[in-house]
Amino acid sequence: MGGIYEIFREALPEIIAGLVVAAILALVGVAVRKRANKVASSHQNVPPSSPLPCTKPQSKKKENAELLDLKHRRLHELQKKKALMGINTPPEVMIEIEELEKDIHELERIDRNGYGRNGERSTRAQGAH
Repeated sequence: MGGIYEIFREALPEIIAGLVVAAILALVGVAVRKRANKVASSHQNVPPSSPLPCTKPQSKKKENAELLDLKHRRLHELQKKKALMGINTPPEVMIEIEELEKDIHELERIDRNGYGRNGERSTRAQGAH
């Protein structure tokens, strides 16, 4: 019984560190989803083929920059989680990494050009997915 206790005692700091990382990832995920839902709800009634109403171009650009920053932060945290878990990384983490990379690419395109592919504003990149 002493052997198991010693192993647990030695592993305890790593267990606590893992729980802290998981808690941080969860908080960042909640913040990203909350921000994405807020952006998505503000554009809910706009058909995907029509340009988004943009009464204040500077605020729209700032909003996109904030969303891009949140997505970069979430992607970074998921990549750290993937690095820690290695081959045991859950599929949902891998899928979210892929989706975030696509969203970031599209947001950067919108930031450069103001429009997504085919001259349409992208609703996916603005958090509506």
